[in-house]
Amino acid sequence: MSRRTAGILWVLVPAVAILSILALLASPFKSLYYQQSDTMAVPDYFDAGLADFYAAQGLKVERHSQWALLKFLRAGSTYVVTSDVIAASAQQAKLGATFTPLYPETVVVAWMPETCCQHLELRDFSELTARSETIYLDQGVSRLELMGALSLEPQGKTQRFDAQRGEEIVNRIRAEKRLHIGSSLAELAAALERGELCLTTDIRAGLAQSHPDQVRLQAPHSVTYRKGIWKRHDNNQAGRGALPQPPAELRENANATPLGAPTNPGTAAGFDSASPVTNLKSFQEFVWRIGLVNQNYGSSLIWEEANEAIELTFFLITLGVIVFWAGWHFWSSSAAFVRRGVLLQALLFAAWILARIIKHASIGVVERIAWYFYYVPIISSLLIIFLVINHSAQVKIPGYAVISKIAVGAWLALLLGVFTNDIHHQLLIFGNGDSKIDYEYGPLYYGYYLVALLMIGAILFTLFYSLRGLRTKVLLGILSLVGLGLLYSVAYTLRIPLIRETENVQFYILMFLAAWEMLYIVGALKHNIGYVRLFQEAKVPIRLLDRDWHTRFATAAADPLDRQVLEAIRAGTNPYLLTRPDPDAPSDSPGRLWRIEAQPLAAGQILFDTDMTEVRSLEATLRALRNREQHQTDLLTNEYETLRRLGVSRLASSLYNRLDGLMEWSLAEVENLAVSLDEPLDDFSRWRTLRAIKLNLGYAKRAGLLVTQSTELETVSLNLLTTFLSQSCTDFSSRNVSVAIQGPISGFISQDLALSVLEALHRTLNSVLDLQTAVGLVRLEIANHGTQGVLSWVWEVEPSAFSKLAQILTWDEARSSLERADESFHLTTCIGETEQ
Repeated sequence: MSRRTAGILWVLVPAVAILSILALLASPFKSLYYQQSDTMAVPDYFDAGLADFYAAQGLKVERHSQWALLKFLRAGSTYVVTSDVIAASAQQAKLGATFTPLYPETVVVAWMPETCCQHLELRDFSELTARSETIYLDQGVSRLELMGALSLEPQGKTQRFDAQRGEEIVNRIRAEKRLHIGSSLAELAAALERGELCLTTDIRAGLAQSHPDQVRLQAPHSVTYRKGIWKRHDNNQAGRGALPQPPAELRENANATPLGAPTNPGTAAGFDSASPVTNLKSFQEFVWRIGLVNQNYGSSLIWEEANEAIELTFFLITLGVIVFWAGWHFWSSSAAFVRRGVLLQALLFAAWILARIIKHASIGVVERIAWYFYYVPIISSLLIIFLVINHSAQVKIPGYAVISKIAVGAWLALLLGVFTNDIHHQLLIFGNGDSKIDYEYGPLYYGYYLVALLMIGAILFTLFYSLRGLRTKVLLGILSLVGLGLLYSVAYTLRIPLIRETENVQFYILMFLAAWEMLYIVGALKHNIGYVRLFQEAKVPIRLLDRDWHTRFATAAADPLDRQVLEAIRAGTNPYLLTRPDPDAPSDSPGRLWRIEAQPLAAGQILFDTDMTEVRSLEATLRALRNREQHQTDLLTNEYETLRRLGVSRLASSLYNRLDGLMEWSLAEVENLAVSLDEPLDDFSRWRTLRAIKLNLGYAKRAGLLVTQSTELETVSLNLLTTFLSQSCTDFSSRNVSVAIQGPISGFISQDLALSVLEALHRTLNSVLDLQTAVGLVRLEIANHGTQGVLSWVWEVEPSAFSKLAQILTWDEARSSLERADESFHLTTCIGETEQ
């Protein structure tokens, strides 16, 4: 993911979250806004005379559906025209609210004798199930009021509202395909003309027909509701006082249709059995139960005693969790694809909350579109999780390329189908009533959840397939999510405080967040916790690449690499040598040589950069040394051949005898040391033994070469001797031990003195073999006209090495002295004749 894309997403997430927070904060103050604007929400069939009266009082009278009026009770207009029972429920949540009754309104059965039947005798509403006529449910009436009349039990001295009874009546009529639904007065009039039995109110039945005297009514054991004005608590202390009571004639005219007269045929007997709600507790229990069933011809509608402060707090907490979760995992996730998925998921959640706010604060088309958006986050979140898991999996599921394309195609098709539902009605099939009430599920709805279930199955299959060694952990995580969902469902159904104050949107978001966390816990998604700081502070140039060879992490010491270099390494040029300019060197310098080597990882590659400049310089130095040694070897070879042609020395016999003894001693030492290698030794002991073997073999070799250089002159070249001594010092030097020599390269000395000097050097070196750290410098001088050799040593060693160096003092064939000066030791060994 590019920095630009990440930056855009990183700005969008908090932007949408902030927008949601502002919308949430504005929602509780919406009622205050309406109080200031003096708005009254009334039913769409509200009496025109009363509307004009309240408009004359300076109020803005707005006509709305019954669904919208219920929403305004929670947050909206200062004044709402509703029934006494709904107002009583709302007052429990809106403390300080008041209700002023205006006129009665009764739930009735209306019909026209000309098109239906001449006489209708109903003892209660349940007898509608035994008739053959089509039943029309008027959703212009509040569903709570209509279902309350159907749920009222006909027997008993005390009123009792049974939600199951009302449900059974509606479901039996629907099962017989005799149920017809509408919401407008025109639809009600058309139903009367078609000869249908209409469940409505007396007022709406009179308003639906231009000739009300042609309509007959019955209210068999029905309910009469008192309609009035519900006013929320006045938050503005300087606001409007109590509304004036309208004149009696206006209130009478609101329900003074010819149907209300006792002389109307077929009306008086039916109205005798209608009564107001006297058992408010039973009615509220009915409301509580009907809200759990969600089967009342399409949906449930209930006034919830919601505390808006708690609800607002929960949403703010949810948004805070979303932003924190997105920031944390964007910083800590290893793969860029996962970080991109985290940001998209957070953006989707914030937009989901925003859609919920818009849905509850709007009506009409905007509300419906926000309602449709509820389907988007569920399927989109599942798709994001599926793609992220497979991208991070070490082993992809079989056929992933095809499956992923099918999943993305199904996702796009479903989204297009959801948002174009108003055209084809395949997701939700709306009837003639309110779109939030009168609807059924279409084939696209079931296809949507079928795809969601298939995607969940694909996610589970991916987890069990790619995490074969962690299947128990995955199973426990899945069971934890299922248990959390069941626990919340039970708590919400039982209406446990605080849990009931939450919304499904909040729970769905938390469930998806829990699913993401489960993926991190079981190892399906990787964290880089701690590694980012390690990479930032590391001094070694290292890069981590994904499987596509794109750099994901690089230390500060790692210079950028061109894409061509990465492609060359990917193609097989591994390691790759690269020359970079040296910023600290002159411009004409050859630059620094880097060795780029890649090693495979589980989900990518790791690249190491090694600076080979010093190595290249060392190789040049060693090459020069090899050339020098080869040159010296050639000189020695020529010198040897020349001397060999001159004859054999007179002292050859004694020299060869001395060499035989030396070789026997050296080989015996080497054999003893080699035997010790078969025993278990620590690293230092093994290292010391190998150095001792090397020194003894070198000593025997060089002593033999000195003997074979015998000529009639009985001398050895000082250049040859210095070279042999230098080679011995090289054999001794290793790790933290180093010895260098200075000596003459011109002139000759006797063979016997040359052998003694070589022996003195090796005795001194063998005495300090046990030291782990030592630095020595030795200088060879030839004195007394070539008959005396002096080895002057300067050693920088630990003080305890004094006793080791002092061993040379006991050698009878040389005169040695050992002194300590500051932090070094000075050893002088004289071999040969002394100056007289």
